[in-house]
Amino acid sequence: MSITGTWTGLESYLGGLGAQAVPAAGPEHVARERYLGRSAALHPAAGPLEEIFLHRRSSPGRLLFMESRLVAALAALSDGLTVTAPPTDVRYLALADHEVAALRRVPELLWQQRHAPPTLAGLARASSMSVRRLTTGFRALYGTSVKEFHRRRCLDRAAALLVETDWPVARIGHEVGYASPSNFGYAFRRDRGTTPARFRRTHS
Repeated sequence: MSITGTWTGLESYLGGLGAQAVPAAGPEHVARERYLGRSAALHPAAGPLEEIFLHRRSSPGRLLFMESRLVAALAALSDGLTVTAPPTDVRYLALADHEVAALRRVPELLWQQRHAPPTLAGLARASSMSVRRLTTGFRALYGTSVKEFHRRRCLDRAAALLVETDWPVARIGHEVGYASPSNFGYAFRRDRGTTPARFRRTHS
């Protein structure tokens, strides 16, 4: 994922909505790192941007929905880019290539087994790593814990399905790995501040 544009253009678009919170790109090597998509700071923005990409319906609230997702992506970027991270050579060169490859398979393993998620110990065995190496390596690559990354992916997918399909809420909850509609409803409301049904009415 790459993001292009100018900070002054962003400021003129957002006005008083917080453009000053987004930091400048910084030195050239830092800007290049982020542009090429290796920075973990970019990962949290993927969910809101995916929702924009998947949104196909025409509705009176379409523009507001798109703008809300853009602002959410910028907020995620702002938070990620302002966090002080370890130097690149520490974060990445400390991991062998085969470890990085194994860690990049973890999100898909979790998604494939979302109805019966493996434990950290199980993921570590599948990745030929210790649990400690798995958790610290995953956080170095993705900027968050294994559990939080998977939770975010499931709820972002649920939000997209609520907007793009007419599936019952219970089916969507099951699709993204929740054992019961009540568990899904609680998790979604806690994350989005609204119920799945109200989210669908607002964004469809």
